[in-house]
Amino acid sequence: MDHDDCDKKTEKDKYEKSERNRSQNPSSTEAEPRNDPSPTKKSSAAAVTPGLGFGSPVEKPDFIGGRVDEAKAKEQGTNESAFVLTWLGLGGVILVQGVLLAAADVSIWSQGFLPEEWYRFFVKYLYPTFTPTVGFFVAGTVAYGVLKYL
Repeated sequence: MDHDDCDKKTEKDKYEKSERNRSQNPSSTEAEPRNDPSPTKKSSAAAVTPGLGFGSPVEKPDFIGGRVDEAKAKEQGTNESAFVLTWLGLGGVILVQGVLLAAADVSIWSQGFLPEEWYRFFVKYLYPTFTPTVGFFVAGTVAYGVLKYL
């Protein structure tokens, strides 16, 4: 037996039951909805169950981040803009450090791309700070994402 056949049979049973109730109580003034057992009717599974209506969406409690006053939202937007600009600057510093380290590495093999003093400076100061700078950048980016979207 198919699901649609079962729905049709159920609709037909409901229709017959309502007809029997009407014939037993002809003086009833309550109008009951009539179920049409015609084959053109769609499946009752698609119908919304009475009592389970769709109400308004549930609001978030204030402590989860429901309502924020306008001044606080503006301040948060300003802080986020400052953070993003700072992180953009740090990304630029990392880019410059990477290019300079790559140029210093090339000078090892080609002898003469950069002066020897620059090479010593890059190896002494720039090389040891590059990895921690990138690590700080990645950690800050992850922390920003977690705090913003949590």
